[in-house]
Amino acid sequence: MRKKQFILLLKYVAIVGNIVLLLWFSFTRINEEFKGSIYQKISSVGLIGLLATNIFLLFMRNKQSISFLRYAAIVGNVLFILWILFNGIREEFKAPLTENFHYVAVMGLLAINTVLLFSRIQQVAKQG
Repeated sequence: MRKKQFILLLKYVAIVGNIVLLLWFSFTRINEEFKGSIYQKISSVGLIGLLATNIFLLFMRNKQSISFLRYAAIVGNVLFILWILFNGIREEFKAPLTENFHYVAVMGLLAINTVLLFSRIQQVAKQG
């Protein structure tokens, strides 16, 4: 029973975190008028889309029809985690402390999304 309560709490934390980051990324990108390289623009739009997809999937019931979307979101979450790590390694983690905290928080949220979506896939498979 405690495991279900913990998963439910984790789900609510992930939903709130996704909403906050979605709003924050959208606001900052609109405020900056989407300036930056093409890779930064694609990354921003991709992350905003991924966060919206994560919110949608975490709200959805266990339905077999959207399992492909769950797999795609899991792959997207993992790719963004790796992308953030790659950029941090490339820049030798020389960002200010607040920015490093932000990166760790985003990676943690993406990891939580991945775990929750994967557990949802397992639940759907058990139901059959």
